Amino acid sequence: MVRQSKLKANKKTRQKKAVTSTIGTVLMIPVVMMIITAMLLWSQNIFSELEDAKRVVRDIRAEMEQDELDLDVLISEGSIVRLDDFEGTQQWYIQAPGSGLDFSHSNNFYTKGHSLEIDTEAEINRPFSAEPFEKVCFEFRFTVDPDEEYKNFSIYENNNNNKGVISIDLKNNKLLVLNGVTDTFFCFKHNIQLNADKYCWHHIRIIVDFETEKNSKESHYVGITLNNDYYSLNKYKLKNPTYDGISSSSIYISYKTTDGVNPHYIDDFILRDLERVD
Repeated sequence: MVRQSKLKANKKTRQKKAVTSTIGTVLMIPVVMMIITAMLLWSQNIFSELEDAKRVVRDIRAEMEQDELDLDVLISEGSIVRLDDFEGTQQWYIQAPGSGLDFSHSNNFYTKGHSLEIDTEAEINRPFSAEPFEKVCFEFRFTVDPDEEYKNFSIYENNNNNKGVISIDLKNNKLLVLNGVTDTFFCFKHNIQLNADKYCWHHIRIIVDFETEKNSKESHYVGITLNNDYYSLNKYKLKNPTYDGISSSSIYISYKTTDGVNPHYIDDFILRDLERVD
């Protein structure tokens, strides 16, 4: 009898545990469902954010491509202010030391029969009459010596206002721009590859916008093309921007480089007026 009583008691205990377990399971179902729902909503948000990010990237890429197309049209329709193919006549000021420049050689050239040969640290510049420019671009063809450290391409007024500088860091393979707000260089493109060979000619084109509007818009970079690659720089201001466009009698274009072991060359300089102030 005692044994039967114990068996009945154990059976009732097991039944109570089974009922308790079942109730616990039933009570947990809504919690689990809430967790699963939250995870699904979270994953949907992640996917939505990823899609939004992809759309932003596509929009930026499309905008850059459209900017480049618009610039191509501007450049093709822009008027040439000055073209210098370095055909034997010195038309640039030479800054110190500048003792290793040859304007009349015919050892290597991009077009025709001459170019400027440089085998020392040097800077050349020349002024242009400050016409009512709004957007302008200037360009060079150039070669690279393996021992050069950098090349600087600059545009500025003779009072040093509205100054823009693009620097090619040849030792670290970087493209740098002079930030007009901080007056320091920063890198906007890593891992550029320029073949350092005297017979390999490269091309750079730099576009700036002198148009200004008081308290809202200041003179700024537009972009650059290096060989086949275009980089938009619209959000970066020139150094010492003015509020009335070009404020002096002339603008300067300059090219500066460090000393190399072997000569390097520049050719086919072009200054274009893309838009004029009305």
